[in-house]
Amino acid sequence: MHHRVVIRLPIEPGKYLPHVVGAAGPSAKRVYSTYWNRMAKTWAGRPIDDIAASEIQALRLMIVATARTRRNSRGCRY
Repeated sequence: MHHRVVIRLPIEPGKYLPHVVGAAGPSAKRVYSTYWNRMAKTWAGRPIDDIAASEIQALRLMIVATARTRRNSRGCRY
């Protein structure tokens, strides 16, 4: 019996996110592309499995804190 050995290398968000964007529909791309781009820029060069949940939460809070208030804004309710 032969076993196949698979070695998985850590993937950076900038290399993974294009696959997400490719699989997303037009509406998801319109809504989330800004966030995906910011993730790729913020964590460039770091493997996905190296990014802690607390870092994702911190990025989310920073995005909320720096968001422009528009007429159709929901007042930070999401």
